[in-house]
Amino acid sequence: MGKKSEQYKTICLVGCGKQKAALRAPAKDIYTSPFFRLKRQYAERFGDSWFIISAEHHLLKPDKEIDPYENTLKGSGVESKKSWAARVHEQLCQVVAPKDTLIILAGKDYFEHLLPFLQGVSVKLPLKGLKQGEQNKWLKDCLKEVFSHDSE
Repeated sequence: MGKKSEQYKTICLVGCGKQKAALRAPAKDIYTSPFFRLKRQYAERFGDSWFIISAEHHLLKPDKEIDPYENTLKGSGVESKKSWAARVHEQLCQVVAPKDTLIILAGKDYFEHLLPFLQGVSVKLPLKGLKQGEQNKWLKDCLKEVFSHDSE
């Protein structure tokens, strides 16, 4: 992919959410759903770094200030999704090294057309195939396990 690195990193890509704050805010704070917050906690806990993938802004640094928006990939055509994925890939090339691991915590609309671009990078899709409630439970269980080990 992009940069060369002596030390390989785990980078989490967190899918944005429909529920948003009403005013301009850092991207990590503009998405307000409990599900987004769980994915954010997971990314902050298990990733060396993390980014938000957004239909409107593509690859977002968590601290980048943005305005609320209504754009989504859900229901977009294949060509639109492929174009979006190509743009995200361009941005990822600046931050991902070939041996890094990407953990994608996003729905199929956000990873399906991105995967072909990610050759040579280890990609994990831990939420793939799980229903919404199952995704929440998986994230909560991972976080609970880690936090219970931290208190020992």
